[in-house]
Amino acid sequence: DASLSQNASPEEIESAILQHRSEAGGSCMNGCIMVTAEPYVPGRAAGFVYEGDHVGGAIRMPGDVPPMATQGIMATNHYLRYNAVPGHPDICNGVPSSFSSLARYFSGQNRVEGWMRMGQVHVGDAEMKELLQTVAHGTTEHSVIFKPNKMLFELAVA
Repeated sequence: DASLSQNASPEEIESAILQHRSEAGGSCMNGCIMVTAEPYVPGRAAGFVYEGDHVGGAIRMPGDVPPMATQGIMATNHYLRYNAVPGHPDICNGVPSSFSSLARYFSGQNRVEGWMRMGQVHVGDAEMKELLQTVAHGTTEHSVIFKPNKMLFELAVA
């Protein structure tokens, strides 16, 4: 949206997304997980996820769901905030999430939480690639590493 400033808040971005909603109320016809990232600024989240479908959606911020990292966020093929039951990441849209999506997310969550327990706060390229290898399986279509401080990203396509 051209009206958004470079420093737009998650709420402003969500409002821009919802300006393009369908008659049913949502902006993503078949469901979406939109990931954002921006350069690190102290006191401001470095990114967030918008989870949505044709009916609605919700912003998910770092720390809203495990792993409880303040400057990192993970996403997979099921919602963890929108149409989700708090404390039950295995339920999405009122039905059980797929085993594949859950297994990948929990594998990644365990890896990140292990790093956090060891006091590892810096996650660089090598760690991101290790994390993506941990969560990948035979049907992974793509993986993305955002490098917002450098305004770059890496994309791996299966």
